[in-house]
Amino acid sequence: MRQTEVLVVYAEPEQSTGGLVNARHLEALLGHFPGVKPRIVSSDAYRPGNAADADLVFYIGSPAAEPEEAVVADLARADRLCWLGAGADRLLRHLEPLTRSAIAVEGEGDRPFYVEVFYRDAVLRRGSSFMVELSTVDPDRVRVAAEVSDGSRRRPYALQAGRVWLFADNPLAYFGSRDRYLVFADLLHDILGIDHPVRHSAILRIADVSPMTDPRQLEALTRILGEEAVPFLVSVVPFYVDPDAQISIGLAERPELVRALLEMQDIGGSMVLHGAAHRHHGKTLADLEFWDAEADRPLSAGSADQVRRKLDAAIVEMAGQGLAPSAWETPGHAASEADYRRFAGLFGTAIETRMATDRRADAYSVPFLVERDRFGGRLLPDNLGYVRADAPDLGAVLESAESIRVIRDGFASVQFHPFVPAPALRDLVRGLRDRGYEFFDLRPTAGDIAQRFAAMAERAGEAREMVVAGGGRSATGAAPSGGVSRSALVSRLLALLPGKRGRPPPGSTAWILWDSAPTPQLDAEQRGLELALEAHGLSIEKLTGGASPPADARLLVAVGATAERLAPADVDAWATAVRRGAVLVTTGHSRLAQAVGVEFGPIMEVRELEDFSRRRGFLRWPSSDAVVSLQPPRAATVLLRDGATGKPLAVAGELGRGAFLALAGPFSANGSGYDRYPQLPHYLADLGVRARLVSTSLEVFFDPGLRQEDSVEDYVRLWRERGIRVVHAAAWHFYEEYEFDYARLLDLAHRNGILVYAWFEPPQVTSNFWLQRPECREKNYLGADVRPDWRYPIALMDDGCNRQALAEYARVLDAFDWDGVNFAELSFFGTGGFANSGELTPFHPAASSRFEALHGFDPAELLDPDSEHYFQRDEAGARAFVELRVDWIVRLHRDLLRVAGEAAARRPLGFETVVTLLDSLAVPELRRDLGLDVPRILQLADDHDFSVAVEDPIEMWSQSPRRYEAVAERYVDLGVSTARLLIDINVLEFREAGDDGFATPQQTGVELQELVRAATRFTPRTLVYAEATLHEEDLELVPYALASRASLVPEPSGWRVRTPHPLALDVGADARDVRVNGEAWPARDRNLVLLPAGDHVVTLAPRGVGELLWGRREPGPRIVRCSGTILDARRSEEEVVLDYEALSRVALTMSAAPVGVLVDGVEFAADQLPSRDATVVLLPAGRHQVSLRYPSSVAATARRALDHAGQLLLTVIALFGFVACITLLLLLASTARWQRRARGLP
Repeated sequence: MRQTEVLVVYAEPEQSTGGLVNARHLEALLGHFPGVKPRIVSSDAYRPGNAADADLVFYIGSPAAEPEEAVVADLARADRLCWLGAGADRLLRHLEPLTRSAIAVEGEGDRPFYVEVFYRDAVLRRGSSFMVELSTVDPDRVRVAAEVSDGSRRRPYALQAGRVWLFADNPLAYFGSRDRYLVFADLLHDILGIDHPVRHSAILRIADVSPMTDPRQLEALTRILGEEAVPFLVSVVPFYVDPDAQISIGLAERPELVRALLEMQDIGGSMVLHGAAHRHHGKTLADLEFWDAEADRPLSAGSADQVRRKLDAAIVEMAGQGLAPSAWETPGHAASEADYRRFAGLFGTAIETRMATDRRADAYSVPFLVERDRFGGRLLPDNLGYVRADAPDLGAVLESAESIRVIRDGFASVQFHPFVPAPALRDLVRGLRDRGYEFFDLRPTAGDIAQRFAAMAERAGEAREMVVAGGGRSATGAAPSGGVSRSALVSRLLALLPGKRGRPPPGSTAWILWDSAPTPQLDAEQRGLELALEAHGLSIEKLTGGASPPADARLLVAVGATAERLAPADVDAWATAVRRGAVLVTTGHSRLAQAVGVEFGPIMEVRELEDFSRRRGFLRWPSSDAVVSLQPPRAATVLLRDGATGKPLAVAGELGRGAFLALAGPFSANGSGYDRYPQLPHYLADLGVRARLVSTSLEVFFDPGLRQEDSVEDYVRLWRERGIRVVHAAAWHFYEEYEFDYARLLDLAHRNGILVYAWFEPPQVTSNFWLQRPECREKNYLGADVRPDWRYPIALMDDGCNRQALAEYARVLDAFDWDGVNFAELSFFGTGGFANSGELTPFHPAASSRFEALHGFDPAELLDPDSEHYFQRDEAGARAFVELRVDWIVRLHRDLLRVAGEAAARRPLGFETVVTLLDSLAVPELRRDLGLDVPRILQLADDHDFSVAVEDPIEMWSQSPRRYEAVAERYVDLGVSTARLLIDINVLEFREAGDDGFATPQQTGVELQELVRAATRFTPRTLVYAEATLHEEDLELVPYALASRASLVPEPSGWRVRTPHPLALDVGADARDVRVNGEAWPARDRNLVLLPAGDHVVTLAPRGVGELLWGRREPGPRIVRCSGTILDARRSEEEVVLDYEALSRVALTMSAAPVGVLVDGVEFAADQLPSRDATVVLLPAGRHQVSLRYPSSVAATARRALDHAGQLLLTVIALFGFVACITLLLLLASTARWQRRARGLP
């Protein structure tokens, strides 16, 4: 069969991969059609004549990148052409007159009102704003295949005129299960001229089965699937590893689970291998396996051999149990292109969404079977998501399946997890059948995969060990606390021997080689290092002269100029300290750096740098500098390279039991700490240098629009792991056909001990509110709708619109179980004041009428140069307009506070109101420009309870981080209590790298930690915008900066902690019997001890031999997390007592569910929310003492006694065996020596 040559040309805006992503997405869709051979080229690389051999050309337009006119002219001559979106007007100019005269382009740009696409009998959504307004001039010569509507009129969405197809936008820019992208997928058959029979297929996949899955859940699903007689897929992870819980287990150790899987296989289930352990460093199914999620890049350790060994181990584990994997699913659907090719070479079929580039966000899915993708394999759709466990309502899934039926041979692919209530599976199967779907059976096309894999069953051993490495003990049965494997027991015995403990963890003190009389350059470097390390939560000790490092020092810092003066004996002492376990940081050229293996190359001028650490990207120093290049030892890791030459400028490596970090040039040229090596905290964290003190009180803004590719479960879990206490969630995602699932968000957050506040951005309500009420849209002085920023502003000075807006805010607050509300950034528009006339508000007729009634003229005259009231002539009139705006912003805040107060009155457990204000005290022009008078708004606290979040305007973002100390102090001086004061830090790209003394376009690393540290000078509350704009590795390090105001002093059996704010102390996972100020302390989450503000001595009981062998036993229930402020805590056998205070209701997370709750000595019927490993108890706001009661009985006491006796007996037996083995080895050695001597041998 003759191949169809297809050329895909894409426009690519600068600093974007969107065009390439769209092109590769289209390439995958073309793989659905036999004999089609696609080729991709960017419009920049396209040369006239490139399309000459193509049977069909696709052009993917972008409004941000216009191709050269010669390119458009050449494309217009293609035999067949399909043009998607932007630039259609330019194309028409080059088409033949007959075609050109049949079509018209009336304009293009943002057209958010055109949201419905009509195709055949279906109505779909349009997920993009940009659109080309197409129309037909000669309907007889044009086929309109689909139409788009704004609710009042229809336009062509997709049309054909002879050899040319035109689409009103790029349908690949957004793909959803009910989006117009489905129209394009179906029309591809017509565009290519390759028709397929109408057949609608469904794929049912039982998802994320691992060795920890309950086999009874699978048995329940098997009964239903057998009764319904449908084929299905089962996605299996054959190894489970949890390094924190010290568990590693494979399918071979779960015979009941294997039997359940075999039964599924027997009744029509096809096994899908879902990775080996679905993890790299973290826990199975909570981590990725072939991708570094934090740095968003392929794993540096992902060599072909290692990947193959992992896959071998996984296949062997399954094949050895009689399970035949017929397809592949990449863990987390993230891997490098090289890995995708490896997977395709081993498996002929995959089911997943795919990454188009080496960025997770650049992903796509397909709506039908792709016979051959660009990696050479077959790709099955994964396009309808999963059925939720907490609310298995199938309505949304089945509606999406109905939409997919517009594709003549489309697939509806659904995931169903074993923990979802089983009856929902039957409803799902029947619902899909009722909609005309046939279930896809993978077995006939699986080929000889199972036979090939069965032959690998003898290759277990080493590969299996690699997969489960780091997991610790092996578990059997369903309980993670099962028996201890032989290898884990041996490792624990070895831990008793001297010299077998591995590298000691670096402490919380940095020992800096310090020059007391530095040069100006050295002074700037020392000051920068001190600021950076303190912001990382480390205390500083200074070593002057040629002092050798203390024996217990774990972090050593020596700048080049000072290190170069060390005597040879001191250099040896410092290098020896590294070999014994310390981490050394050096800068510049020094004999000390050479002593740890770093050599030096030529001196060169440097300004642009490329970062190869976890956060890939580029740095630009504020000014160029001459630095020496590095020549690292072979095994070292290069972290930074010169952008021009590629020579290393920062390297890290291991030496003995320690490690080193070598930086090529001075750490800081201006003393800020972030102008040269802002990623220092990330480098240190990767070397294990983290403070022991962390905060669990971070507050963040959350916008679901920034998390469209992530599941709620994933980001709630991330929030908990990163110590986030309160999430301020954007409460405006309500659309005609979709609304964000706030109920699910709140439920999951509460079950993880996290509070959620509704975040509003008045004068916006929602985009839908604005679209549906044109009479309420804010206006500029010309009477036109005005949108100076992303918000959809409502005219709140109009009484009717004001009432409707307040009612909608109240409705949203009442509809969901919020813990508080944040009304943020309420102001009028007008940055630049009267000079920015087109954006100045309010000029809605209601506002103009109010002003005219007071002052006798229309305020629009203030902006009319011909009017006597032009603002430059009528200064009094201009002042009156400013004062009217100020008065109304105060009044509108009062209105919103009334709404919040009424919502709070309906929540007896408590409800906090926050008002976020731009700081007009720091930038007085904001009063004139935006109508903001902060002191007047603060006076509303006389009648309303609210907290204040202070946001510094963008004009201040390039100032020193210490500005936040002054901001907080100003508001404390105005009477805002520290408990009610939040510092709002905006973290996003807003500048060019190298500008204003900063090396990065976004706050990161040292700068971010210094910002957070400064914010905590007067208040414990820091609010960051936004959890999704923060780099993930920065979010990981923010808790250390939040706790950096505290001090930590090691003591013989623990630590002394002095802290102005509540925080947590990392005592290590192996610590037991924690005491605070001599008393048993119940507030602990694994390795973190939760401490109130104040001065505390934290001590630990020594570990016994039996505990080293058999593990730690927790002494009773614990406080795991508290959203309120802990004041004190204590416990007994039957009770945990907590003193706390809070402005909102409290989510108290306990390790076990209490049987009774008393608040201030009175029985309290507390709601309890069970989660996977804890119970959350909801408690009232205010200052209270809560007692949580737990059962105690003679039987329980007897069980504990037997448990301890059993542990003691096992310990004695193990030690006896250990001593016997050592004795036997000594006897054998002695006998061997005697025999050699008897024979006269040496």
